[in-house]
Amino acid sequence: MGVNTFATRDRTPTFAAVHRGINWAKTTNRASHMVKLIDSEGKDFCGGVIIEENFVLTTAKCSLLHRNISVKTNFPRTSKDPLTIEVKRIHVHMMYEEETGDNDISLLELELPIQCPDMGLPVCMPEQDFAERILIPGTQGLLIGWTSNGSELGNVPMQLPVMHMDSEECGRALNVTVTTRTYCERGAAAGGVQWAEGSMVARKHKGTWFLTGILCSVPTAEYGQEFLLTKVSRYSLWFRQIMK
Repeated sequence: MGVNTFATRDRTPTFAAVHRGINWAKTTNRASHMVKLIDSEGKDFCGGVIIEENFVLTTAKCSLLHRNISVKTNFPRTSKDPLTIEVKRIHVHMMYEEETGDNDISLLELELPIQCPDMGLPVCMPEQDFAERILIPGTQGLLIGWTSNGSELGNVPMQLPVMHMDSEECGRALNVTVTTRTYCERGAAAGGVQWAEGSMVARKHKGTWFLTGILCSVPTAEYGQEFLLTKVSRYSLWFRQIMK
């Protein structure tokens, strides 16, 4: 399976393109592709996003927190679709640096494919130039994922409109170094909500949703609604190598 990338002209995706991506319903529910990561005791601790029927994207930090990880889906299950699916293999990016947080990205390969019941346009992985020159700076994003209510994640995925934030300003606000592989978003609402790592940001362009970032640094209450994300478009080749 390949990674869906942006086409230079606006057109309706073919059946093959839709089949290869995870499908988003043509409704306001954009969170059915979000999953929770759970440990061997069934406790959830991070989020993730389904990018292929047998692959979930999350952070390297999340994927290394526990030895045995499963994913819990976020849509009504059918007789052939278990609510919880075990992770067969964890693919942490080979250049991940725990101390600095560089390349904080990971793919979880599942024991069984996730059969998403929704039909519609796929969420796509944009090419680098398109993501960084058009999508991220020019359109409003939507942060989708899980919030923490203490020691556990909430029961319902949350959504928050976000806009691209200047790297230098973000670096000062979060006291982090923004690299070429990360970028920042600012939420449209006041702080007070604790988001889980592994939440994601998507942007809509000409009717198609594109995945632009995975949340790799969770802001504390003092920082409010500034978020540091990993640019998924920088890892297209790595995705293809792992999911081939």
